[in-house]
Amino acid sequence: MKKPLILALLLAMPLEWASFVVYPFPIDVGLSDDAGWFTKVMGLRWVLMHWIGLQLGRWFDGHNQLVLWAIVFGGYLEIAVALFLVLVAWKKLVGRETSPAR
Repeated sequence: MKKPLILALLLAMPLEWASFVVYPFPIDVGLSDDAGWFTKVMGLRWVLMHWIGLQLGRWFDGHNQLVLWAIVFGGYLEIAVALFLVLVAWKKLVGRETSPAR
């Protein structure tokens, strides 16, 4: 159980960076009605993956740096949990450690 957790925590770092920096969702201005389906799906994914941070950000209202860190940390935690669940499910589906061929 330790390996999937460490792997999930490590893999979540570049994924959160890509999610937050490379494709940030314009949450302050919203989307126009004629936005493409891909933009709408990516916006929904961004909001769902940063939900904890968005909720924590309400506590820090008026402190922009704390809100930013709450959103980044919340997104990181949610991505790490999702990766951990996927890795554990993968391990159960594929089976335990594959023994080397004799």
